[in-house]
Amino acid sequence: ELPDVRDRRFLQPCSDIAREEVADGIRARGGEIQQLVVYRTLPPDDENARRLAEHTDLQTYDCVAFFSPSAVRHYAELLPETQRHTAIVAVIGDTTGAEAATHDLRVRIIPREQHAAALADAIVAWHQGRYSDDTAA
Repeated sequence: ELPDVRDRRFLQPCSDIAREEVADGIRARGGEIQQLVVYRTLPPDDENARRLAEHTDLQTYDCVAFFSPSAVRHYAELLPETQRHTAIVAVIGDTTGAEAATHDLRVRIIPREQHAAALADAIVAWHQGRYSDDTAA
C-alpha cells in the first residue's frame, strides 16, 4: 500500500522491460517519478543455451526456479514444450507464476513472501515433504 505521495519525487532505476504498476501508482497518488533504465534483460548466450538443453536432455535437475517473468520467457523460448521434462517449477511470486502459466509450465512452488530466501526455503520444504498450499502464497 502506497500512502499519499503528493508533491514527492521518486527515482526508479529499472530494466528495459520494467512494468508500469509502481510508476502508475505513484502518479495516481500525486507523486512524480522518473524511471531510468540501468540494465537490459538479454537472452542467454549460445553457450548457456547449449548447457540448458544438455542439462534438460539428461534430466540433471529436479527443480527449476524462476526469479522473473523474463527468465520464464527465455526458458520457454529455448526449450519447446516437447523438450521440457517433469522438473518441479518454483517461482518467486504471482507475476512470475502467471508468466509460467502462459507457457504451460505447471507451478508447484510459490513462497508467501517474494524474495530469494523465501523461495529457497519453500523449495527445501517441498523436497522435505513439508510444503503445502497452506505454506504457499
